[in-house]
Amino acid sequence: MLAGTADGLGYKEIGAGLDISERTVKYHVAKIKEALGLKTRNQLISYYHRRRFREYGGKMGIMLSSLYE
Repeated sequence: MLAGTADGLGYKEIGAGLDISERTVKYHVAKIKEALGLKTRNQLISYYHRRRFREYGGKMGIMLSSLYE
């Protein structure tokens, strides 16, 4: 759900991909934002990208630095 939101998909498109209703997607996105203390969809997208960068960006940095050892 978060990946679809970050990719710019609408609730209807996300729901179709997951075989759930648009309303269900809206509900879950709202609950995720609430749990994270976020207010807007843009804040959620920013959170998602920062999290992915930390998770994969750090590993990539380690992999690249090992090439030069």
